[in-house]
Amino acid sequence: MIVHRWPRIKTLVISLKHSLLCGSFAILLGGPSQLSQAFQIPSETAPHRDPWGVLPLTQASHRWLGASSCSASACHGGPGAGVSSLQAPRGSEYPLWIESDPHARSWRTLNSDRSVEILQRLHILVDGKIANTAAYQNCLACHNTSTELTSDGISPAIPEGVGCEACHGPSEAWSYSHYQGPRSVQVAIERLGMVNTGSEIVRAKACSLCHIGGPDRDMNHDIIAAGHPALYFDYATYLKAYPKHWREEPQNQPIQALERWLIGQVTKADSELELIESRIASALPHSIWPEFSNYQCTSCHQPLTNFTEDRNLKATGNLPETPSNLGNASVRMWNLEGLESVDRILGSDSQGTKELLDSLQRAGSGRGATESELEGLFDKIEAKREELQSFFSSPNAGRTRSAAPAWTAQQHRTWTREKWESAAASGNWEQAALAYLSTLASSPHQDAKVPMDRLRNRFVFPETTQSPVFPTPQSSLGDSSELQSDSWLADLDLILQFLSP
Repeated sequence: MIVHRWPRIKTLVISLKHSLLCGSFAILLGGPSQLSQAFQIPSETAPHRDPWGVLPLTQASHRWLGASSCSASACHGGPGAGVSSLQAPRGSEYPLWIESDPHARSWRTLNSDRSVEILQRLHILVDGKIANTAAYQNCLACHNTSTELTSDGISPAIPEGVGCEACHGPSEAWSYSHYQGPRSVQVAIERLGMVNTGSEIVRAKACSLCHIGGPDRDMNHDIIAAGHPALYFDYATYLKAYPKHWREEPQNQPIQALERWLIGQVTKADSELELIESRIASALPHSIWPEFSNYQCTSCHQPLTNFTEDRNLKATGNLPETPSNLGNASVRMWNLEGLESVDRILGSDSQGTKELLDSLQRAGSGRGATESELEGLFDKIEAKREELQSFFSSPNAGRTRSAAPAWTAQQHRTWTREKWESAAASGNWEQAALAYLSTLASSPHQDAKVPMDRLRNRFVFPETTQSPVFPTPQSSLGDSSELQSDSWLADLDLILQFLSP
């Protein structure tokens, strides 16, 4: 595969082309809306041009203070470790984070033997010293709150893992004022770089910056090949397992599974496209295009068998078609499925999405892409991102109620059924796993729990691997552990019955 760099960066300051958000912002704290007597609105700071409200996390204009600045017992540091539940006591966020949240261990993870080996394979760490600072800070962007280094060139200035400010924004400008009533929180969000994590949409986008990637952080195929797990992020399932340090306010109607799935679909797709933009523009030293991680792993990682035997097995119907022809990589849809779901929900013409995916497909082919083709791809991405960013009426305005177009449970079940039928026809792990996650969002009946659990067990990667198991000519297609087994299809029939009108 020929690697092309795009020498002309097309005024790519990501997200600056998008319109200025107007309207109201969610107030995170209860109580009256009048201004606290001790609180003064700063006049010198202008609002961000930021459609998702997460720009402070990637282009910080204020200093990071560290999680310890939030740990006072009168603030977020006590009196106890707290309980991860909807009734978690306010004020226990810091001890709950440091004791129960895996984000607090992310810096230690980067210091593990396995991570050190990855850094050495990538020639980031050579003879105990950092040889590539930019690539090292790319790792720190998701394994630590701040990427700023001390004078030794290896230790972060704030070695804490992914702390409070990694999601809430650098707190230098609002740390000593955000507790002075709801108006102070509103101003901190509008002007001082606080991220409105009270909005489910903003929260999902913030998560995706690390769990998918962003303009200042890129977990690419080189890093995967060096030993880092591939990223398969699903916002709804991650959030369900997350030890929450916040309370859902009782006056707010809970976000339903279908809404949360939809939020995840849209924000994942936008982050994936944003990451592709930065790769096309070679915005980071280690970002190049085409990038293998934008394509399905099985396009290249397929069983090495005799081609004639393999072809004969397909002809007789004994082996499902491989996901793609070698040398013609299929676009990885794990994060881009939202493009198709948004078209379906809006009832819009899917031609724009099809042209974008076709352009991505051609860009990853063996012949590469010309500069003019890359410019055209960039323009398609920009147009599609504008559609995604306008899908919710005001992403930074708090709850999603009535913010998205109507999408009924039955419409979703019909969509999910079609996804399962495509997965059954292709034998593609990614399609089947996405259909499974879509089924979870449809609130399946209790009777579907047993076949759903069996399906989930088939999707789990084998121990010590980071890839799914695919049928091979030597494997028994009746083996219940295989994706294409008879029992898998029997369970699928049960699921399809549930999804029927």
